Amino acid sequence: MRFAAALLVLAWAGAAGAETPALGHAQTVYAMRCAGCHGLEGVSPPAVVPALRGQVGGFLCLQEGRDYLVRVPGVALSLVGDDDLAAVMNFVAFTLGGASTPSGTAPFDAAEIARLRREPLNEVSLRAYRATLVERAIVDCGAPAGLRAYGTAE
Repeated sequence: MRFAAALLVLAWAGAAGAETPALGHAQTVYAMRCAGCHGLEGVSPPAVVPALRGQVGGFLCLQEGRDYLVRVPGVALSLVGDDDLAAVMNFVAFTLGGASTPSGTAPFDAAEIARLRREPLNEVSLRAYRATLVERAIVDCGAPAGLRAYGTAE
């Protein structure tokens, strides 16, 4: 899987042309650990795995939504260190999330990551829990209704 992700990174960089700057550390970690499912650009079939681009920031208007993003087992249990994971989560929230991320959202830091990942969401239905958070974010915070597509993947 890592070899395939490394090839994706090389292809992504090569396809972009010589004028494209090198990937930052957080983008490289994302490409190696997350892009296999979520796509290099944060676009994936939402019925298979949640797409991130333009959607993921909708969770950040709720504390439970912010916590959810780190407590998802694939994130919480990853082998990435807390500092690197904070950097990746900030890339996901602020770059891939784009306009869906509420202005004034605080960046993730290593201490928050360390605290949240100690309690991964192993014993809940991710689909049901995510659907509840999505509806709250739409109703309570005015998150885009397109966020509902985010709630379809298990």
